[in-house]
Amino acid sequence: MTDVNSGDELGFLWLLRGVVADIDTYITKHPDLTLEELVEVLVALNRRRDEMKLIYDEVCRRVATSMNEMKEYHAPEGVTIEKKWAKSRTAWQHDRLAQEVGHRLALMSIDFDTGEITRSPEELVADLVKYLAPNYWRVGALKELGLNPDEYCEAGESKPAIIVRNAKQL
Repeated sequence: MTDVNSGDELGFLWLLRGVVADIDTYITKHPDLTLEELVEVLVALNRRRDEMKLIYDEVCRRVATSMNEMKEYHAPEGVTIEKKWAKSRTAWQHDRLAQEVGHRLALMSIDFDTGEITRSPEELVADLVKYLAPNYWRVGALKELGLNPDEYCEAGESKPAIIVRNAKQL
């Protein structure tokens, strides 16, 4: 068995992969588990998930710090680690922001040489969807309109977000 504390190798990752595979195999091979057994597995997985989330968040923080100014890191086996900055935004002033976006879209639909309105109301409403998502505003699109989204919500501190793209099963 690999000594997890040796620091010489990451052998514990193989152990983790093995445990995950064992759990998957057990669940697959036992379709007749009782509700009590399923709940026992569910609770155990839920607790481990919460523990893993804390560890994952710490490793992400350390990766972000180690990447310094790098935006992407190309790791072995085709994995790309991307570092972006994100912040929590709450208490959006939806009415105020929607009015401002509508006003700017209306201005963009005017041909200032002729005074002609080049977009119908329906097209303007459809354009609005580019700046919305079901539960939040699209920050990048708002910035393209010259709007600072932080003026329309309570914005938290920026923090790095780590995105793993094109990861292959290891």
